[in-house]
Amino acid sequence: MMLDPGKIIRVLGLSPLYDLWAGHAQTLEWFRRTGAAVVDQALADPLWGRTFDFAYEAEVAALARAR
Repeated sequence: MMLDPGKIIRVLGLSPLYDLWAGHAQTLEWFRRTGAAVVDQALADPLWGRTFDFAYEAEVAALARAR
């Protein structure tokens, strides 16, 4: 398994409310229900009325791919 909550459970005494698959399913349903899955709508920043700038993230991803 790639993700293991064992250490958080041991150290902090916290346990996850959802397993990985249930969490993904609920997240996907939320994206579909709220319209966040519509690219033009999702990229619009409701506070400033402009799109998010992902240039830095794209640069980091390119550097990671190059390694």
